[in-house]
Amino acid sequence: MGRQSTGKYRHFSRADRVADLIMREVGTFLLTKINDPRIGFATVVKVKVSPDLRLSRIYVSVMGDEQRKREAMMGLVSATGYVQKAMAGKLGLRFTPKVTFYLDESMDYAERINAMLKELNE
Repeated sequence: MGRQSTGKYRHFSRADRVADLIMREVGTFLLTKINDPRIGFATVVKVKVSPDLRLSRIYVSVMGDEQRKREAMMGLVSATGYVQKAMAGKLGLRFTPKVTFYLDESMDYAERINAMLKELNE
């Protein structure tokens, strides 16, 4: 008999588990294997994988100004094939999800909100 889900415990889908593995592997890979200086301080903050495990959206945060962010994204795009090939051996899936990098600007948004709130309080 299978366990029934209670409201207390969340059962993660296979896509969620693969996304977590991709996040860890790509994060480590960017730190240790990629020597492109444009990538610099890019950090993987979130990964979304399609339910059929064919596509992965990797959201990265980059420290710096707009020019720095553009350069980092160009570096990541140029490393996409290399990252994809490296992931193929680590994931153990029949098909490796297609990698697409996206810039996550939620930290910038949060900083702008904090600055506005601070300005309102003064």
